[in-house]
Amino acid sequence: MVDRLRATAAAFTPLSTRSDIIRPLNGQEHNGITHYNSIPASAVFPVSDTRSSPSIKTKIDCQFCKSVGRALNCCRARTDLQACLDCAELSQLLILENKKHQDEIAALREQLRQLEEETAEEKLTRLCVKSETKIVKLKSEVENMNAEDELLKAENEELTKTLKRLEVEIKKAQPATEFTVREAKRGKRM
Repeated sequence: MVDRLRATAAAFTPLSTRSDIIRPLNGQEHNGITHYNSIPASAVFPVSDTRSSPSIKTKIDCQFCKSVGRALNCCRARTDLQACLDCAELSQLLILENKKHQDEIAALREQLRQLEEETAEEKLTRLCVKSETKIVKLKSEVENMNAEDELLKAENEELTKTLKRLEVEIKKAQPATEFTVREAKRGKRM
């Protein structure tokens, strides 16, 4: 009888409780959650060797752990009935991500609906406006680059003048040379 109950419980166990399906979020380890390969399934749902006690521990108090289908490390050792803070944070994060994705999907559906309803003239107008805004943006970028180029040229001229002035000051500050070496002119010898 107990073996039949075990087989029935194993057959009706949801897929989300299987340890080979549950994966960490974004491939990372979170507070209290370890990678699914590091936790054996028997640690999550311990199987009793005695025939008199129930074979699978199914009581999970945490709502997030219930939604995942197994007790996470942060909730296993917990004895109080208060909500686990780590699971509450993960739950809030997933709720926010879900809302954000739903908003993005709704915006994309609305945009798709508008694109499907527009006529050929509206499409051409939309593409022309888009191209014109891109052209205006590129022109402003070119103007900014030209202005920056002019500033750099002016700065370069000032630095060149400063360099020449400093070279003249260095020549004046050096002592007079006592002798000079002349190189012979190379030319035709007759």
